[in-house]
Amino acid sequence: MKWSAVPMVVSLLTCAQGSAAVAGPNALAPSGEARVWRDTAAYTVLLPETPAVQEEYAARLLGDAIEEMTGVRLPVVREPGAPPGPFVSLGATRAATGLGAGTELKPDGYRIREQDGNWYFEGGQRRGPVNAVLAFMEEDLGWRDYSIFVPQYFPDWRGKALQAVPRAYSPPLEAREVHIREAWDPEWALRNRSTPLFTPTGPAVDQAAGGSPSYPPGGWFAHTFARLAPDAATFAAHPEYCAQKGDKRVPNDLCLSHPETVKIVAANVLTILDANPGAAFFSISQNDGAWAVCACPTCRALTGKEGSASAPVLNFVNQVAALVAVKSPHVKLSTLAYLETFRPPATIRPASNVIIFLATDRHMWANPFHFIDETEPFQQALRAWNDCGAQIHLWDYTFGDNAHWLNPSPNFDVLAYNLRFFLRQPGVSGVLFQDNYCSVGDSRGALKTWLLTKLLWNPNWDVAALERDFSFGYYGAAGEAMQAYNDLLRAEWQRYHERYRPADQMKFAVSDTFLPQAQALLKQAAAAVAAEPARSREVEREAACLLYQRLEQGVRSPADRETYLADIERLRETCERLGISSFAESVNPSLKYMGWKLRANRPPVVLPTPNTIQFWLDTVSLPSVCGPATASIVEEAQAEAGYAILQPCPITHWSIQWTITPASFLKAEGRYIVRVRAKLGAMKRPQGPVFHLGLYSGERGTLFQKDFTVADFTGDGYQWLQAATIDAPRSAMTLYLGPTTDSAAEAIYVDMVEMVPEAEWPPLRPPL
Repeated sequence: MKWSAVPMVVSLLTCAQGSAAVAGPNALAPSGEARVWRDTAAYTVLLPETPAVQEEYAARLLGDAIEEMTGVRLPVVREPGAPPGPFVSLGATRAATGLGAGTELKPDGYRIREQDGNWYFEGGQRRGPVNAVLAFMEEDLGWRDYSIFVPQYFPDWRGKALQAVPRAYSPPLEAREVHIREAWDPEWALRNRSTPLFTPTGPAVDQAAGGSPSYPPGGWFAHTFARLAPDAATFAAHPEYCAQKGDKRVPNDLCLSHPETVKIVAANVLTILDANPGAAFFSISQNDGAWAVCACPTCRALTGKEGSASAPVLNFVNQVAALVAVKSPHVKLSTLAYLETFRPPATIRPASNVIIFLATDRHMWANPFHFIDETEPFQQALRAWNDCGAQIHLWDYTFGDNAHWLNPSPNFDVLAYNLRFFLRQPGVSGVLFQDNYCSVGDSRGALKTWLLTKLLWNPNWDVAALERDFSFGYYGAAGEAMQAYNDLLRAEWQRYHERYRPADQMKFAVSDTFLPQAQALLKQAAAAVAAEPARSREVEREAACLLYQRLEQGVRSPADRETYLADIERLRETCERLGISSFAESVNPSLKYMGWKLRANRPPVVLPTPNTIQFWLDTVSLPSVCGPATASIVEEAQAEAGYAILQPCPITHWSIQWTITPASFLKAEGRYIVRVRAKLGAMKRPQGPVFHLGLYSGERGTLFQKDFTVADFTGDGYQWLQAATIDAPRSAMTLYLGPTTDSAAEAIYVDMVEMVPEAEWPPLRPPL
C-alpha cells in the first residue's frame, strides 16, 4: 500500500551490475566474524512440518532476495523431509531444536546460527523469523529499503559466496513507531522492522508476517475522552457524568470520579474492541490542550491529595481497565502523561494492564536541539513513573520547528542521545517519534524517517555512520555533496549547542553563512546526478527546503524583489510536483505563499515606537481545523497595505493565530501593551459582543482573554483596540483571535496586532 498523495519513483538505485549500495562502511554491519556459505545453488530452505505463517513469509522473503541478488532460486522443503545437501533452516524446525535452546528471544527478536555449513534462522513468536531474514539481507548482504520514493536496492552477489555473522538480537522496544508521513507504508515499515501502532499503518501491516501490535483503527490511540464520553441525551439527563470546567459541566469530556462514567466508558471500549479483535492497545486519555482534566470538587480533591492531575485520570483508567480485562485480557489500555498530567500521583499506581504514554512536551517543545538531560522536569517525571512500576511508552517529538517543517533541523544527534537516555529506565518498552504526519517533504525527510526507524530497532547504531550510509546509497554520485550538507548542518547544531543552554530560551537558527553554503552543495549534488531523473528529484526535494528558508528570510534588497516573487511560484510548483502539501500542522500552504507575497509587496513599515513588536498578515496562522467558516486573507482598501484578514461569523474557534516567542522580546525589557487594529463588517445587531483576543500558554493555559463589543467601535473604519498588558513571555505562546458566541457582526476584518513596550506608551503613529 502506498499513500496516494506520494508521487512514486519507478527507478532510482538501478546501478550497474556489481556496484555497491554503500560507498564506505556498512553502517548496519554486524560485529563478529563472518562465516561463508557454501555454493549458494546447493542450499535448500527447510521449514517445519507445519510452519507458522511468519515462517512461510520468511521463506518467500529469503527466496526472493537471494534470487534477486544471485540469480539462484532456492528450493523449499518441509520436515520430516531431509535436504540432500546444506540447508537454511527457517523457524522452529526439528533441526534447529537439535542445536539447543540458545538465547531467549523477545517476540521480534531473531537468532542466526551456523553449524557444519548449515544455517539456522530463528525468531520470536511475532515477526522474529521475518526479522532474521531481514537482518541477513540488510546487515550482512547490504540490501536496503531506504524510502518510499525509491525501489529496494539489491546488491549484486552473482558469483560471490554469501556470508553472515552468527548472532542473536532482540530489540529493546516492543513498540517502535515513526509517525512521519514517509513512514506511512505498512510494507516499508515491515521491511524496516518497525511496529507502527495505529491507523493508517499499524493495522495494515501484513498479518502473514506477524503483523504489528496496534490500536484499533479510527484514532483510538490518544485524546479519546471526547469520543468515549456519554452521548448528548445522557449528558442532558445526567450532566454530572461529564467534566466540570469552571462552574459548568461540559459535554464531550469525562467526570473522572463518577462511578457511572466508568461503566459507560468501559462499555464503549468493549464495543470498539469487539469490532477489532486484533487490537493490542486502546487509549483512554485526556482531550488535547491544557487544563483538560475535570475540575469538579471530587476530582479536584484527588488531584490535591496526590499532587498531580494525573491522579483522577489514572484512578479512572485503572477502574475501566479492571472491567475491560474481564472480556479482553490481552488488551493493554494506555493513558497520556502530558501537559498537566505529566507527573505521576503520589500513591496511585498503574494497573498491570495499563501503559503510561509519557510525552516529552516538557522538554522537547521548547528545547528540540538540547539533550533531554539538560532540563529537569521531564527527567524527574520519567524517573518517577519508572519508580512506581509503570509500563512506559514514550511519545517523543522529533521536529526542530513545528511551525516550519521544511526548515533544516539538525537534531539527529540529540534524538539518538535522548532515545538511549529513555532506555536507561527499565520500564520503557515503546517509543513513538512524532514529526510531520501531514505531508511528505520535511527537511531531510527520507533520511530522518530511515534513520529514526533504524535507531528504534538498534539504538546503538551510530548516527553519523547511518547518515553516510544513506547519503552514498541513496544519492549515488551526489552522495559526497549530500554528506557534506549533513556535516554542515551538524556544525550548525554544534555551534548553537556550545553557545546556548535551555535557560537562555534561544530558538535555533542557522548562521548567516549557512544558506549560501548549503545552496552551493545542493547545486553540486544536482549537477552530479543531472543525467539521473529520479536521483535529481530526490536532491530537488531537499533543495525545496532551502528555497523555503530563503523565502522565510524575506526580500534581501529592492533588486531582489522580482526574483523573490519568482521563487515563491517556483516553490509552489515544486511542492505540487513532489507531493509536499503541508508546511506546518493544520496550516494550508496557500497561506504561506500569500504571506510571502504580501511581505514582498508591503510598503515600508513605520513602527509607532522604536521597540514595538508587530504581528501582521505575513506571520499569521489561519488553522484549517476550525470548521467551514474559517478566516482568509482578502484585498481590503482601508487596511494599511491593501489586505486584511476576513473572519465570517459565527464561529467560536481560535480562527486567527500568531505564534510569539521569547526571541521576539529581546528589543525591550519589562511589560508590553497588546492592541489590535480591526473593523466590523455588516451588523446583525446594533449592540453586543463581536470578538475576543487572548494569549495562551501550553504550560499555563489562558493568560488573558479580552472580549470586544460593538460599543468599543466609534466609527466605520479600522480602530486600535487595547486588550491587555503582559510580561514579556518566557516561552512560546499563541496569540489568538476569534468571534464571540453569537457575534453581533456578520464579519470581522483584522489588520494587525502590536505589542508596545509600556515604557514607550503612548505610541506616536502617523495617520493611516
